[in-house]
Amino acid sequence: MLRIPLWVCLVAVAAVGAAVRSASCNEPPVQAPPTAKPTLQTPPAPLPVPDTVQGVLDRLRERTEAIRTYQGKVRYLFIQEPELLDSRTLNEGVLFYVRDPNEPAATKLRINFLTRQQDDGEKVAHREEFLFDGVWLTRIDHQLRKVDRYQKAPVDKPLDVFELIGYNFPIIGFTQTQRLAEYFDIRLLEDHKAAPDAPVHLRLKAKKASPHKDDYETIDFWIDRALFLPRRIVTTSTQGDIYDITFLSPKLNKKLPKGVFAVEVPADFDQNTHPLPPPQPEAADNP
Repeated sequence: MLRIPLWVCLVAVAAVGAAVRSASCNEPPVQAPPTAKPTLQTPPAPLPVPDTVQGVLDRLRERTEAIRTYQGKVRYLFIQEPELLDSRTLNEGVLFYVRDPNEPAATKLRINFLTRQQDDGEKVAHREEFLFDGVWLTRIDHQLRKVDRYQKAPVDKPLDVFELIGYNFPIIGFTQTQRLAEYFDIRLLEDHKAAPDAPVHLRLKAKKASPHKDDYETIDFWIDRALFLPRRIVTTSTQGDIYDITFLSPKLNKKLPKGVFAVEVPADFDQNTHPLPPPQPEAADNP
């Protein structure tokens, strides 16, 4: 049975809030005045597109500074060996995300995949849930009737989701510009010139000396022109597999459903816990 890779889910939520941190390695995040209420108004028309990669990254950060909550639909398509097998698996579900601006590590996410479609088959119910609370990443598989909990940080030192994946997967607007430029060739393509509402398209290609060169052939980001937030991410692996994530019907800074981050597990599910390994004792100095 095909299982959804954990990194796919983390990338999905990281992309939603991709630029809440600085897009420049030396520039601190812009802080709103303490009395200011966060707002994120959708422009009545698509925003003008900067003509440089750096300009696009800066615009992303500017637009996402005010995000406190996000909810919407998520569509994940996996295409295995498109030139040979062209096997397609489509998962669809919903995503919820919240962050506390006063506590950078206090981020939570939940992704509930609800349906699956294999190739040209019918869409069927298929539940798989992912939750991250800064310390534990929980995966609930309703088909296998099991739960896996992976500890990702000490209880007293929680991580935000960006820290969790930032060094394994580049996220535009989040990953420091200096490191992006060191590891990737970044191009601003001209898709947005095709129509007034066409998305902005960035393409990342790993350099020969990049630690990602054996993982990713290309990573494409499409940015919604009105919200100026990521709309779609398509990753092509070095093996030719395609991971295609699309965000639909986003709602920003709206009240989330009560208890949306609660972990509810049926009593008959198998449960596996994977804590952090114990810290290694420091070597004593020789007398």
